[in-house]
Amino acid sequence: MTDSMVQLYLEKLGCSGADKVCEEHLFQLQMAHLEKIPYNNLEILAGAVPSLDLDDMFRKIVIRGRGGYCFELNALFAELLRTLGYPVR
Repeated sequence: MTDSMVQLYLEKLGCSGADKVCEEHLFQLQMAHLEKIPYNNLEILAGAVPSLDLDDMFRKIVIRGRGGYCFELNALFAELLRTLGYPVR
């Protein structure tokens, strides 16, 4: 994830200052993600197969402001955390 992607993602979450690895920021990021990025599976119900490509998920969720299903949301959030320096398994 590029620096500009990270900044846009953090802005969408309302967590622009939460870029230091610490327990407090991790909690802020988790809560913001739950509150600001909706779960939805409308594409799946409509018969579409959502892409798990990082750029596609980023455009859909961060740029276009859409929600996503569990695999999209978890994969994109995990990549944000990894890029910020959190150990993600």
